[in-house]
Amino acid sequence: MRKRFIILTNGANAEQQDIICKSFPGFGWWHRMPQAWLLIDPKGQSTAKAIRETITSKCPGLYVYVFSAPFGEDGHSGFGPSEWNKWIDTEWVKQ
Repeated sequence: MRKRFIILTNGANAEQQDIICKSFPGFGWWHRMPQAWLLIDPKGQSTAKAIRETITSKCPGLYVYVFSAPFGEDGHSGFGPSEWNKWIDTEWVKQ
């Protein structure tokens, strides 16, 4: 079963943001806000700790928090441009 994660950083520069985006091949991700990512592990094998360790090993000194995001009826709510919502509404909500 797929697993979802929310990643938050404090002050990731453009290079670090690019490193994070490229660190999880085969995963689905959304990165429309500079310090936040929504990440989907399609195989459901990752953990929040493993994701954090991957990021901190590639971006030493960067503050990072990773949260598991279980599926639920009221799983998300947001306001933003429609193109931001497209991936969330089609991929993030899938179980």
